[in-house]
Amino acid sequence: VGIVSPYSLINVVKLENEMFRSSMHQDAHEFLNFLINNILETVDAYTKKFNLGKSFLHDIYEGLLTSETKCLTCENVSTRDEKFLDLSIDLKQNSSISNCLETFSKSEMLTGSNKFYCEHCHSLQEAAKTIKLKKLPKILALHLKRFKYNENLNRNIKLFYRVEYSKTLRISNTTEDSIDSDKFYELYAIIVHIGGGPYHGHY
Repeated sequence: VGIVSPYSLINVVKLENEMFRSSMHQDAHEFLNFLINNILETVDAYTKKFNLGKSFLHDIYEGLLTSETKCLTCENVSTRDEKFLDLSIDLKQNSSISNCLETFSKSEMLTGSNKFYCEHCHSLQEAAKTIKLKKLPKILALHLKRFKYNENLNRNIKLFYRVEYSKTLRISNTTEDSIDSDKFYELYAIIVHIGGGPYHGHY
């Protein structure tokens, strides 16, 4: 009921985290993660204190991804689950959100100095690693990696790539045992960074 003043919210955030107290420009992605994490922790502590059970907020914001690594020698597959509040996805030139998500789940070869230690072979082996989504949250936040380290310039640069946003998005790169396979999302909001580089600008 009613409204929450952004000024009041920022003042509370500044009290909780010194990173936001200065006049320096801050990252919207870091702010979102800090805010959601703190809300979840606060509500969890409250529900635990009064024995109210698990908070429904986890279903709203929290998802689960699975990292599948297949040894190319013995073909043994090891999996590791990891919770997420948002998905950080790489960008390609003249691409779309759907294409970026497909790239997110593309198989990555682990070779050379990046070999995988296979528990079955008891040694470092070449492997194929794939990331798939096991549980999707009700609200899906996507973080587009617009800032990338450039070795030649020895600093982060901004990627001004054009990315196509559709009003609806169907998520298909899920695991076989996924609860929410082929989930359908509707675009609610976009946060845009206006500025020439990673150290200044506005969201």
